[in-house]
Amino acid sequence: MHALLVLADRALVLRLGFVDRLLSLALRPGGAGLSLATAFEWLTVHNAEARPAMADRTSAMQTAYAYYSHTWHCSQSNYYTCGGSARPGYITTADADCYEVPYQYGGYQSVSQFDSDMTGNKTAGDVNCDHDPRTCASVVDRSGFIQNCWGQTSQKYGDGGLVTNFGTGQVGNTELWPADMWRRPDPAHVRLHDGCVPEMTGAFVYESSTANGGRVWYRYYDLGDLDAFEPRRWRGY
Repeated sequence: MHALLVLADRALVLRLGFVDRLLSLALRPGGAGLSLATAFEWLTVHNAEARPAMADRTSAMQTAYAYYSHTWHCSQSNYYTCGGSARPGYITTADADCYEVPYQYGGYQSVSQFDSDMTGNKTAGDVNCDHDPRTCASVVDRSGFIQNCWGQTSQKYGDGGLVTNFGTGQVGNTELWPADMWRRPDPAHVRLHDGCVPEMTGAFVYESSTANGGRVWYRYYDLGDLDAFEPRRWRGY
């Protein structure tokens, strides 16, 4: 995204990265007569306020892989369910090493927070989506996973919040970049895009889901499945 900077004697176009809208200092009181230094200062402050800090695409995909490749130990206390929670199906026994982090309805913890939660004897995952999120369980649901990959950890965002706050709109299937998002409005679901296969017959994605045993998973979907999804551009670098 670029900004149109109108000075007293000339107009400049500045590259700002990804922002919500085109900025013009001509709309600011006195903007047409600003010095170049003052204009740059105003744009820097305005742009910082308009966009939360983002991870770049490389770090977003590294975070996704960290969830998928994570190894952790499931103790007896991690294995037993709490407060109406339901155990993910891929966790089959206690006192054993497990791979991938589990799905938890309403969760948005990072991988490191999950490890801390397991040490603190929380339940590993919760695939019961018919109740309020249980604070006695950990780790991450579908949108919680993507918001972590995008570097947004200060609060919980739902699918719609991801699109509203961190998206730039719908794009074509073949225009997707790594760390963009596939979103299905109904029934609601989101997936993190990794890459398309030749001729766009399908795509590889990361997702946190009650499917696949209830965990963060990496898999291929063909167009028959993806046709129900809207490809969405992430407003990251």
